[in-house]
Amino acid sequence: MEGEMLGSAAIDAWQAFWQGRRVRRPLVGALVASYYPLKAFTEDRAGELVLPGDLTAEAVLEDFRLAAWGRRAAGAALWVASAPLGIPWLEAVIGCPIRATCGTAWPERPSYDWQEYDLASVPWDNGWLAKLKELTGALVQAVGGHWPVGPGHLRGPTEAAAAMLGYEQMAYSLYDSPEELRRLL
Repeated sequence: MEGEMLGSAAIDAWQAFWQGRRVRRPLVGALVASYYPLKAFTEDRAGELVLPGDLTAEAVLEDFRLAAWGRRAAGAALWVASAPLGIPWLEAVIGCPIRATCGTAWPERPSYDWQEYDLASVPWDNGWLAKLKELTGALVQAVGGHWPVGPGHLRGPTEAAAAMLGYEQMAYSLYDSPEELRRLL
């Protein structure tokens, strides 16, 4: 593909960018083909809760192998192997129940009162953080340095707050409970 940066050329360009050096062209790219391994996992589970034990390293690695070898990155895009992208990992770790839908999963509001929420009270032992570490470690071993490995989509504090409160309640909280929302974020 014309204009495509391959392997080390793309890495060199990104390193130059992050070091504040000039790059020859904009660092824009696209991933050709999809890496969404949850599609097969969730098709027959729509509406069901997803638990950490439902995701096995063996199944994730098999999906990875099937998707990875036919995948290409065009332009300056770099493909990063990660735990399933369809899992809202941050929301799961902070205690939001995760429900499957066709091709992905979404967080539901947790059972605790968000106004009483404190980062120190996060149920870290709910299994999701351990599962993310397990799957990431399995991918590191499987790729053997051929691809970079990352954490997947972790999202940020506003998405986590919206998952905990619901989007409507989060919007109202900007006005009705700004201090509690600030503490939550």
